[in-house]
Amino acid sequence: MWMASGLLSVIMLAVPLSAAQVLFGAPNPFRDQDGFLDPWVYAVVYGGFIVEGAVLLTAYAMHARDRHGPLLDTPVRVLARRLPAAARAAAALAAALLATVGTVRLAWSLGAEFGLTPQRVTELAGQNGITEGVLAAVTLAGAAGLLALATGRTRARTWLPLALAWVGSAAAYGWGGLLGNLGALARSADHPCSATMIAVYIAETTAGLLVLGAGLGGLPAAAAGAARPATDQVR
Repeated sequence: MWMASGLLSVIMLAVPLSAAQVLFGAPNPFRDQDGFLDPWVYAVVYGGFIVEGAVLLTAYAMHARDRHGPLLDTPVRVLARRLPAAARAAAALAAALLATVGTVRLAWSLGAEFGLTPQRVTELAGQNGITEGVLAAVTLAGAAGLLALATGRTRARTWLPLALAWVGSAAAYGWGGLLGNLGALARSADHPCSATMIAVYIAETTAGLLVLGAGLGGLPAAAAGAARPATDQVR
């Protein structure tokens, strides 16, 4: 579910933004340049992804609220004190990595060409540039959520930064780490990835693994602490 959240959230944001460009005279983003598929095929497929994402994320949010309500309602300052030091350190390192790669991807989406191959520059000049910008924004939001969880320097409840960290890290790991690395392996020798692109993919993979480790290692202890007062009160 973590991976699906990241992959689908970017589609849910990027596809409507790409479609909205048509109102300003941009080419139809659903039109196949090779003429192999009709535009309605892309609209149905990506529309299905959007509906699927909305249903899955809503259902999972309701499940998380029902099962982990006390933890999600805990103030972040309290949660940070309950997290093991190793989990906080992993979250902080992941936040730094996501902030770095998010900034780089944002620059690429705005037209910067440093660290990119000519082929990738051409790809980002079209519809892929919007997807790149959405991925950058979601990644930076994930970095902010992780930093808040690691430091506790916010008055928000846990659910908000945790949701940002969940979706942002999953998007970076799925779109950048997983798909990016697979794409790098699939590229031909004539169109290889640059060292900077590979470094970004590795950083995104590392950040995702750090978040998984911090979550699996730290959240159970925090959840036990959140439930303890309610148990004591019943007794």
